[in-house]
Amino acid sequence: MMERLLKLLTLLGIICFFSMFMILGLVLIYNSTKLLYESMASLSWPTCEGIVTHSEIEPLGRGVKSGRSFMGAIRYDYTIEGEKYTGDRYRIGYLGVPDRGWARKIVDAHPVGTVVKVYYSPSSPAASVLVPGANWNVYVTLVVGIAMFLVCAYFVFACLRSAVGK
Repeated sequence: MMERLLKLLTLLGIICFFSMFMILGLVLIYNSTKLLYESMASLSWPTCEGIVTHSEIEPLGRGVKSGRSFMGAIRYDYTIEGEKYTGDRYRIGYLGVPDRGWARKIVDAHPVGTVVKVYYSPSSPAASVLVPGANWNVYVTLVVGIAMFLVCAYFVFACLRSAVGK
């Protein structure tokens, strides 16, 4: 009796552990799908001219190669129907790069005072990007979320099957 109870409690603990990661996988899938949807919509957004007001490399957290991660931080002003907006998104899903040289290329291509093409959402003109489409990490996050969900779901159902007795 105690042995069976201990086995059931262990299986319950394993199910709870993997269920948490299933939920995390679902969160990753949801967030990356939202970004993917917005990035695909940005391919058909109208454009206007903007002016770069800020362009510099900002260090972020830890990176792969150099131990740090960097972002080419660009801010730009643009006007839609007489209303002035400020944007700071280079590309949807862009979170920085693991190498200062990559960030340098983004900053060098957008010096302060440069006129740039701004893609903006017609339904919400404050949402804008300089490069339409998704950054690579949006796709990676979606694949990781799907894989995490499926692997954890397999283990949860395997434990449930074991607990029921096949």
